[in-house]
Amino acid sequence: MKQKKYISYLFFGVILIFGLLTFYAVNAAETPRFILFFGRFHPLLLHLPIGALIVAIFIDILGRIQKNYPKTTVRNMLGFTAFFAILTCFLGYFLSLEGGYESATLNLHLYTG
Repeated sequence: MKQKKYISYLFFGVILIFGLLTFYAVNAAETPRFILFFGRFHPLLLHLPIGALIVAIFIDILGRIQKNYPKTTVRNMLGFTAFFAILTCFLGYFLSLEGGYESATLNLHLYTG
């Protein structure tokens, strides 16, 4: 039970830190270099939640077929996916602050992502 609390505190702590970094980047006169550095990890981290979601779906289907449903495993995989999907959204926003992207394409990617 204690481990679940630590994981949830870690989850909300990391999200809070990236949220505060977002407010800092928006209000700064010039985007800080470390924000742009973090933004470059968006393409790398983007595929992690996609792969985890596919694995979670595969485990879910396999568990239903074998009549041995791994509820905890699927829940943990979906939590992992949600955490890294949110983190990827922050990093994508940081990457957009770098500039050099067409406005219409960037807005479409931002709102459909």
